[in-house]
Order: sequence, then C-alpha cells, then structure tokens
Amino acid sequence: YRGFRLKAGVHVGQLNAHVSPTTGKMGYRGRAMNAAARIMAATTAGRVLCSRECWAAAVNDPAVLDGTMTATSKGSVQLKGLAEQVELMEVSSRSTLRLVPAQRTPSRGISRQVSSSQQGLPGRSAP
Repeated sequence: YRGFRLKAGVHVGQLNAHVSPTTGKMGYRGRAMNAAARIMAATTAGRVLCSRECWAAAVNDPAVLDGTMTATSKGSVQLKGLAEQVELMEVSSRSTLRLVPAQRTPSRGISRQVSSSQQGLPGRSAP
C-alpha cells in the first residue's frame, strides 16, 4: 500500500443543486462544476489547483492571511467546455506534514508520494 492518489481542482461560482430521488443525496451541476472538473483533470496526484477567481475569494481566510496556505500561478490555459482561458494556481500548505514531490517509478510509471516524516523511520525505507 503506497497511500492515496489524491488530486483536487477547485473553482467558485453559481451551482444548480438537486436531491436525487433514488439516493437522497445532493447533486450539483453548472459551469463552476465543469470548471472544477477540468481544473482537476489538469493536475497530478498530490497536487491542488484552483482558478485565480477561487484564490481571490480565499485571500481573507485566516490560513491564507497567516501564510499557512500559499498559491503559485501556473499560467493561463484553455479548458475544454469553457469559453475563456483560466489562470491556474497551485495551492500548497506550510504544514508540519510535508510531502516529497511525486516521483516516477521507471518500471511501472507510477507517481509516488511519501511523507518526509516517514523517511528514515525504522521499518521504512526512503523512496
């Protein structure tokens, strides 16, 4: 087991919400959902990308104000289904749990994320 392969794409905007009559769960649709899905498709495991609009909406959050969360522009891209280009921001955390950058395993082509706090511990090998 090498851990979760998580990635996230985040955007802000208006949504249409509905309750599924079959499952009773909420469902969401709209341009913001499409944009978030396309942003997520543009990133890789272990990364969080958001639109510039999303980051602008978050700048007054305490985690952003105290420097715990930061974002770096990755440039503007044209995403499928969207008329305008979207500037993507890579969000990172100044957390005590730091992740080593994704590494390619040559034999299988699998990205691997390893917590730096796990490196050098007995019974665990460094990547």
